[in-house]
Amino acid sequence: MKKALLATFSLITILIFLLIFFSLYGRTLRHTEVCNALTISMKQAIMQVQLEEGGPATVDEWTENFAQSVASQIQSNSDLTLHIYQADLEKGLLSAEAILTFPNPIGTLSSVTTAKQTIILEEYYVYD
Repeated sequence: MKKALLATFSLITILIFLLIFFSLYGRTLRHTEVCNALTISMKQAIMQVQLEEGGPATVDEWTENFAQSVASQIQSNSDLTLHIYQADLEKGLLSAEAILTFPNPIGTLSSVTTAKQTIILEEYYVYD
């Protein structure tokens, strides 16, 4: 009887530790995924502004392209919420925040918020 209780307690303890491990691992993995997606998409959006031919014509088109780029890079089973705080096509300014909501191993929903990221296009002039 004593060994059966010890085995049951050990099994429950191991299961709890596994749930904690997979929860933390999933959170870290999704945080890395959303940070990389946001950074890469911002660089691509700024490169679109640098290209004079074939670049976006309006701010709405530019932010839509940016949002599609972020969404296409998220590969996990998560819901993406993207907040675009500021977008200025003439100045090459884009500021955004991405939030991923995903299910935990125990069935509850969790969210990972990245810090706001801002990118500004710098133009260099050469004076003769």
